[in-house]
Amino acid sequence: MNKITKLSTITLLSLSLLAGCSDKSDKETKGSSSGTVETVEKKSTEKETAKKETFKPEDVGEGTFNIGSPSGNTADGDEIIIFYKKDTFGQGLSLYVEGFDGSKLTHIFVDGKEIDTEQFSHNQTDVILDSDELGKRSEELTEGEHTIQLVQFSDPDDTSSEPAVVKTQHYIVKDK
Repeated sequence: MNKITKLSTITLLSLSLLAGCSDKSDKETKGSSSGTVETVEKKSTEKETAKKETFKPEDVGEGTFNIGSPSGNTADGDEIIIFYKKDTFGQGLSLYVEGFDGSKLTHIFVDGKEIDTEQFSHNQTDVILDSDELGKRSEELTEGEHTIQLVQFSDPDDTSSEPAVVKTQHYIVKDK
């Protein structure tokens, strides 16, 4: 009888510890038809948390914005093409900005994902579209057309506030 009591106590203690360690926000419990219980972990991917809805494609607010690369400049009506070669570290785009409010930060988005923040007024700067440290191709360098947007918010300290300036350009990535 003593062994049964000890075994029951250990079992109850183990179950209470397991129940106390579970986190409802990270796990979901599912029942199957055989009566067994299966725990499935929910994982939020980096894409889900980093992906922001792209701003409206129409330009809003003062200022102009063009991009340039060896293939040309959008100010001249050129189509910007970046040739991606595996094992190449970083691809650059030149940003030409005029007439922006220099007292506000400008957020740089590619396909809805913020990649940098700069202070612009009348500037020319380069943005490096990069592979990660492991050489994995970043989303902004995948083959196809991409949207790059410069955004200044009405409240400079709150990126969820209404955009005061939105300027949009496009570039194309082709595999070499």
